[in-house]
Amino acid sequence: MKRLIEEFFPVEQVSNSCRREKSIRQGHISTLQTWWARRPLAVCRATIFLASLPSKDVLLNITEVRKILSELYPTKNSFDDQLIEFVAEMSDFSNSNNEVIINAARKIILLVNQNPSLADTFSGGGSIPLESTRLGLKTYASDLNPIATVGLKLILEYAPGMNDASFKRLKEDINCISEQLISELSDNYENINDLAYFWAKTFICPHCNLRAPLFQNKWLSKNGVKKALRIIPQIKTGTIKVCVYDPLSDEDLLDADVGTIASKKARCLFCHGEVGTDEIMRQGIAKLLGEVQYAKLTTIDGKKQYLSPSQPIDLQNKELIKDGGFFDLKNELIDLSLPFDLNGIRHLWAIQYGVETVDDLFNPRQRQVVQSLAKMIMKRRTFIEETSDSMDEVMFRYLSMVMIMNKVTIYSNRHSWWQSNGAFPANIFVRQAISMVWNYVEIPPISTGAGGWYSASKWVVKALQQLAPLKERATVSQEDAADTSIPNNSLDLVVIDPPYFDSITYAYLSDFFYPWTKKILHSDFPHWFDSKVTPKSQELIVDRKHRLAPAPKNGEFFTQKMTACLINARQKLTSSGLMVLMYGHKELVAWVALFEAIKCARLRVSASWPVQTERKSKFQHSRVEALSTSCLLVLRQIDIEHVVLKTIEDKDFKVLAMSRMSHLKVSNPELEADQVALTMAVFPLVLDDYMNCNVVDEKGEKVGIDKLLDSIHL
Repeated sequence: MKRLIEEFFPVEQVSNSCRREKSIRQGHISTLQTWWARRPLAVCRATIFLASLPSKDVLLNITEVRKILSELYPTKNSFDDQLIEFVAEMSDFSNSNNEVIINAARKIILLVNQNPSLADTFSGGGSIPLESTRLGLKTYASDLNPIATVGLKLILEYAPGMNDASFKRLKEDINCISEQLISELSDNYENINDLAYFWAKTFICPHCNLRAPLFQNKWLSKNGVKKALRIIPQIKTGTIKVCVYDPLSDEDLLDADVGTIASKKARCLFCHGEVGTDEIMRQGIAKLLGEVQYAKLTTIDGKKQYLSPSQPIDLQNKELIKDGGFFDLKNELIDLSLPFDLNGIRHLWAIQYGVETVDDLFNPRQRQVVQSLAKMIMKRRTFIEETSDSMDEVMFRYLSMVMIMNKVTIYSNRHSWWQSNGAFPANIFVRQAISMVWNYVEIPPISTGAGGWYSASKWVVKALQQLAPLKERATVSQEDAADTSIPNNSLDLVVIDPPYFDSITYAYLSDFFYPWTKKILHSDFPHWFDSKVTPKSQELIVDRKHRLAPAPKNGEFFTQKMTACLINARQKLTSSGLMVLMYGHKELVAWVALFEAIKCARLRVSASWPVQTERKSKFQHSRVEALSTSCLLVLRQIDIEHVVLKTIEDKDFKVLAMSRMSHLKVSNPELEADQVALTMAVFPLVLDDYMNCNVVDEKGEKVGIDKLLDSIHL
């Protein structure tokens, strides 16, 4: 039986909800756990709701459904208008805990669906299973990555239903750690009122043999009162005089924009000689790069002030420059020597500059933060167990502390940077990569500003409070999507958002969190943390080629692994069950690899909906310059095990493709107004047709998909 999502999806309204959600921070799960390319909740909620319902013709004949929508929207005369308005309101983040709207959605699903159930075997950041539980479906959530699964446990199993007393005790835990941090670490910092320290990398200039600073620009704040640095070099002494000032003239503004390093070369501040970044890489690998603190942000009489050193900074002082001039740690609880994998180098750019392990991401003072927080949290465990009402509350409080620690560490490392446009710290994963940062910002954990323990805890608690009203919980497991333990033939829906080919290397990036997460949680989830690093060999991604990496996982691996995952997912569905797959990529090779897997898993695309959930990028085979969409691919099961491909001439295939386009324009006239949306709605259908027939030219020779798409202007 046809589903509503196969014939109806309010693309414009849901896309608007997604765009609004991008600007919402407080209370969103993105502020609870760092995860990359998390889908907006809006598109997940709308997708699950519409995929759970039968076709519009069936719904029109169900009196109770008509009554619910009519009571909500009495001024809307048509069923279509009521449905569009309902999905638009329901998908909006502001209505996440709106009992009237959400209960109406749950009631409609229960009226028309005898088996409301869903699995997401690529759960990652948790958007899909979260919205599934919100809508009342029996939900299974799993991910291969244990870092992701820890967050899923908190979001989907422990946070829902937590009462005020549990939150009160959690806040007591947070305050206890805060007091311990001040007591134990205050002496490591210049002043308890300091909010941020500004650091610059240094290199040895091969022209004058002096150590010189590397910085991208001299801005501290472009927000409100402008603040910048004036850096005056003294070549005779090898020192620099740094002062904070208000850039007012055009000359000052231009000077503030100028740094000493760009993408291809660096410039010595002393002799003005230029050096290629290959020399900076060489020095980084040889451990010759240094770093020096050149300014700080503090509070004086309740007001923020940028301060620079009162004396010239001696860049030639080896003790000052070496590893930040700090103490060495002993008796460490957390082993931070976890090595980064070269195969992830395209997303771990800093490897090229000598960043070989997680330990290299932290200066000694920051390492102390990691060690101290892990010890404090683990020590607090006994008290949490003694004062909790249930084991669920124990895990809720304990995992919440881990999430806060994670939030502190993404700001307390050598690869966080200062966003001068807004005068706030940007964490290490803003770019979905570990890139090289030349002038980084260090946030003390005892700081009351952004990035400190106090601020991090507020963001985490607000996100948890948003989850507490949920009435159901999901079943969470750490599993390979190709081999899940969900009972066969049991599910109505599988909704997945798998990795987009080579776009993001989740496992390589999440190694950042692995050392302390493993130490703190190994006894709770021993099988999740048996390995020394996050599991990578079976992760469904393509390793981008690089001169320093063997890149073992190619497009063929992606297709084979995706095929296994889709076959496994298909086995979990009932015969009438439906699969929805979210996907987006700017290159055709990534789409072909996916559709090979869809074909091998005996699935066909019955509908494709383009939703604006991504940043703009070019699509290789579109005349439209910008693509900002992900596609919702609705997949139907094929009963025939071996399908014989029919042969069709390319001219006839073009007619078929154009008929697909015409049909979409008639059935969804709103798409015609947006050429990008129309292209991305028809493209997967055409690609699916191509994969399931043999297209030849007039000579009988096979025609490539790229040539076909060009000829029909897709």
